[in-house]
Amino acid sequence: MPLLAASMTDDARLVAGLATLYAAVRLVVALPIGVWVDRFDRRSLLVVANLMRGLVLTGLALSIQLDVSSLVALYVTIAVIGTLESTADNAAVAILPSLVDRRALDSANGRVQAVQIVADEFFGPPLGGLLFALAASGPVFPMGGLWAAAG
Repeated sequence: MPLLAASMTDDARLVAGLATLYAAVRLVVALPIGVWVDRFDRRSLLVVANLMRGLVLTGLALSIQLDVSSLVALYVTIAVIGTLESTADNAAVAILPSLVDRRALDSANGRVQAVQIVADEFFGPPLGGLLFALAASGPVFPMGGLWAAAG
């Protein structure tokens, strides 16, 4: 998201605002989401939150492809994603005791946290940067191949 924002504007404050908005949204929705997770079916919340995240990101990708995206759309998307991610994360942690034996709960919680940290902090950002660079340079390679074939 920050790379996409940086490609839309040169104002560093607007790019940094994405991370600020994301953190603020997660902070504001933490308690209401916790209530939802306690009162509703956790598995359904987990599935719906992940499906909706996919739909929101697909919508953003389509708006970018159709050249109708803007920073406002990016900010709205990051706010919705932050809310849905809070829902999915809380539901995943809350559903674990019903899936795992009590004696294995500590180990299972540790594994869930380890996978989330590795994916969010270690693999996610470099992979996102690589995919962003490949998407930006993608059209260059076929054009180069066409020029070489024409030559």
